[in-house]
Amino acid sequence: MKIPSRRILLIATRHIGDVLLTTPLLRSLRFAYPDARIDALVYYWTAGILDGNPDVNHVITVNQDPRFPEYAALVKRIFRRYDLAVSTLTSDRPILYAFWAARKRISLVPPHRLNDA
Repeated sequence: MKIPSRRILLIATRHIGDVLLTTPLLRSLRFAYPDARIDALVYYWTAGILDGNPDVNHVITVNQDPRFPEYAALVKRIFRRYDLAVSTLTSDRPILYAFWAARKRISLVPPHRLNDA
């Protein structure tokens, strides 16, 4: 069953190669939701990798280590503006961005290992 999503945010706040590797996911999202507005949240220095990508409507950029006013501005900009947020990372910050952006969120879950100390 498809999630009815008119606005989707893909969060890929990593290096250029990591953002490049999200392009098949963007393509799949566009195929599944052809009429959706799909935005991508990336670091400002990786945004160029998505220039001209027909599967992205808008690229939102953020500094790698934003100060509090930058966080506040980003939260204000994305807070509950999306139907679905997709985080391509397992770290805290992208998952928080997804939490703020949409009520429905998808993220990777790292494997739990009992032997890790």
